[in-house]
Amino acid sequence: MKSLEKDIKYVQLSKISFDVNNPRGEKEHQIITDPEFHKLVSSIKFHGILEPLIVKKDPSKNEYFILIDGERRLRAATKVSEADKYGDGTVPVLIAKDDADGRILAYQVHMLRKNWDKAAETKSIKTIIADLKQNNSTLTEKEIIKQLKEITAHTDPQISDLLKLIKYDDKVIEKVISGQIDMSHLIQNEASFINPLKREFPSLFAKYGEDNLRIILIEKVENGFLVGTRYLMDEFKNVFADTKNKEQVESLLDTFLTNKSKNIKDTYSDWEKLYPGAKKKESDAAKAQKGRKRKSQKDNKSNASTFKKINLTAKEENTLKKVRKNYESIGKKLTQEENEYIAEGIYCLENNCLKAASVMIWAAGISKVINHIAKNVVDFNTVSRAMSQLKKDPYKHLGGNYKLNISSADDLRDGKDWQLLYYMLYKKIISKTELNKLKTAYNTRCDCAHPTDVKLNPNEVITIYDNIFRLFFANSKLT
Repeated sequence: MKSLEKDIKYVQLSKISFDVNNPRGEKEHQIITDPEFHKLVSSIKFHGILEPLIVKKDPSKNEYFILIDGERRLRAATKVSEADKYGDGTVPVLIAKDDADGRILAYQVHMLRKNWDKAAETKSIKTIIADLKQNNSTLTEKEIIKQLKEITAHTDPQISDLLKLIKYDDKVIEKVISGQIDMSHLIQNEASFINPLKREFPSLFAKYGEDNLRIILIEKVENGFLVGTRYLMDEFKNVFADTKNKEQVESLLDTFLTNKSKNIKDTYSDWEKLYPGAKKKESDAAKAQKGRKRKSQKDNKSNASTFKKINLTAKEENTLKKVRKNYESIGKKLTQEENEYIAEGIYCLENNCLKAASVMIWAAGISKVINHIAKNVVDFNTVSRAMSQLKKDPYKHLGGNYKLNISSADDLRDGKDWQLLYYMLYKKIISKTELNKLKTAYNTRCDCAHPTDVKLNPNEVITIYDNIFRLFFANSKLT
């Protein structure tokens, strides 16, 4: 990057102030209590900082700097320096000309290491866009999209998703990062409620305003009144599609938006009363859809050879072979269900069916978790009751929607897997950092399981396979 000083410099810790706009959205206590942070402290103590921090010059103090990227490394280095009692140590830095160039470089570094989830990436991109506009106030949206594509190497649909997400304020994005709100809600609020409302009921859309609609919907998400994104996509879409009862539907939607405690399911029930034949027609349509699905699956089996292989580099090809080898090495230890999911998932991965591959491997991993829980459902119920009383992140994310009295594994096979992940965290089967990696995999699985414009590349899916292998199947605590 032209505006980045290429030479690494060494700066005293006391001359670097922290960045108030940490793209991860992490607070100091979240960082220093994370087990992964203690590993970083140990690493820096023995090996030093292996990757330079990114800073910019502090305009108010000569020879002082403001951190752009590397908060965890800076805090860990400070902790090492304090423990060694040698006063201020020094840390390696690269000096950026301004915020925009520094944050773009930081984005590239983090995405290369794949240690940001979608929420943290969104916050980072939001800050980068603000910096770009500050540097050039005449930038058009088309020019911003062009620069984002160059910075991120994302496809048009991925850029489109990012532009939807950055419409939410930082507080909402931080709640996503901390696990209080599922990222998929932000995407589907736009795609499955705000956009249809704007298209079908423009006067109602204008009455509330786009920004206010986001606030209303997020409040309903937090209070459990919007149910899940699947409900919006699969069920409530019928309300927007009802052209025969336009005035009555508009009135129902108005009531739903005005009444903060109005549940979307109750609104749907009110709509069904207006249109008694809806449920039967929907049921007939569902049966037809299942028939088409069975036929499609049959046809796919006979035409499996028509899938195109992924165009991979030699390095990526070796990585994919490693994925297969890892899973094959544990095949005898798995249940028939897990083996079937994995076999189908790897087939899809190797044949460029990336969405299906993501769904299949998540199903395999979550089956492993469910089988573990089934060995002691009493413990699961006890832990679930304890989690339901916690008011801290991430446990408060589910609100009162915990399953508290399951009797068998079948009670958990409903696709609502957040509680299972929190159970693993509570039982210390996984760490908070590992939870975030699984959350990213789960969000991808949810995006792929529904009709969205999400696009994946092989490396993204291979990373998901690697994380699920390590955290589910090779996890000695998950027997």
